[in-house]
Amino acid sequence: RMKFFNRFRRKIFGTGFGKYLMYAIGEIVLVVIGILLAVSINNYYQKESATKKTKEVTQQIYNQMVSDSLKITDYLVYLRKLDSTITYFRLPREEKLGFKKPLQKVSKLTLFIDRDNNLLEISDLVSTQIQGFDFSSTTYSQLLYNIQTEYTIGIKNIQNQSNVVLTNNRRFNDSLKKYDWYIKWSAETNCANDCINFITKSKEFNTQLAFFQYEKTYIYKIRIEQFQSKLRKHIESLKTILDSSIL
Repeated sequence: RMKFFNRFRRKIFGTGFGKYLMYAIGEIVLVVIGILLAVSINNYYQKESATKKTKEVTQQIYNQMVSDSLKITDYLVYLRKLDSTITYFRLPREEKLGFKKPLQKVSKLTLFIDRDNNLLEISDLVSTQIQGFDFSSTTYSQLLYNIQTEYTIGIKNIQNQSNVVLTNNRRFNDSLKKYDWYIKWSAETNCANDCINFITKSKEFNTQLAFFQYEKTYIYKIRIEQFQSKLRKHIESLKTILDSSIL
């Protein structure tokens, strides 16, 4: 039986057909190698392109977080000045001597005008960017998920406290409508005579002022600082990743 196969092999490969068959097999092998090489190169460039895009989106997220943190820092400076200004308003006349009001353009009643509340606004752009891109193949997908969660919770807490401040201000404004001087003041923001007597002698106004100071320059500030503290930690973590190109 072995002799039969040996004769068959010599018959096939010892002829022109055998040479042609070997050439065809060689061509097929070359084509397969070429295809595999092309697929490998294509996969490499696709991976490089995906890595580049991932880094770009991560950089955009990082930049937005830094921008949000700087915005918060500036706003906290304003809140501290506002707190000092309200403290100034609440001081007895004799104690105000030598004490400069930090926010010169703020008057007692303008604190309670809805259009002048000057509340912090942080967009949900970071959350949107994280949701809109697939980071599952990265080594830091959990970090981005945590960032998204912190943004959702942090912004909600800040907005909730903003709503408390606005609601209390509107309620106080409504309570002032019973006074004759209110209509003119609300139209011209010019406080005189009875209006001045109200903000300087009214227990109702002093109570509202103290409540406003507590809700906005204390509770509101705490909510913002809590968010910024977590935000800064995440910024440092993302910076380390971007600097080391760990994607």
